[in-house]
Amino acid sequence: MSLAVSFDNIEKQFGPVRVLHGVSFDLVPGRIYGLLGENGAGKSTLMKILAGYERPTAGTVSIDGVLKTFDSSRDAEAKGIVLIHQELNLADHLSIVQNMFLGHEKRRGLFLDEPAMREAASARLADVGLHKHPDTRVRDAT
Repeated sequence: MSLAVSFDNIEKQFGPVRVLHGVSFDLVPGRIYGLLGENGAGKSTLMKILAGYERPTAGTVSIDGVLKTFDSSRDAEAKGIVLIHQELNLADHLSIVQNMFLGHEKRRGLFLDEPAMREAASARLADVGLHKHPDTRVRDAT
């Protein structure tokens, strides 16, 4: 899935503090972008606006040419936008597979589809060359 994203004059204030000041740029599908800046420059705030964690004080975000304000991160995720936070926190008492699907568990009716999650986790672990069983507890995986 490729999405065109446009930021137009985005501003964000937290009380009297202006964090973002008229940010405007476009992201074209099929390209990789890096967002660079000093600490406190507003990079994380801008990404939180895109991913539905924050709302801009002013300005608009367009997805594929349509103005869009996400009500939540789940709303953004349904459109294909996911923010991977820089502060990665794992639940070390849970298994690798449980961490991978935490909050997004696959289900079969009322029950968790553990075989499907385990199979998907095994495939992703193989993709990144991590030779651990998906049922390994995170605290034991180091």
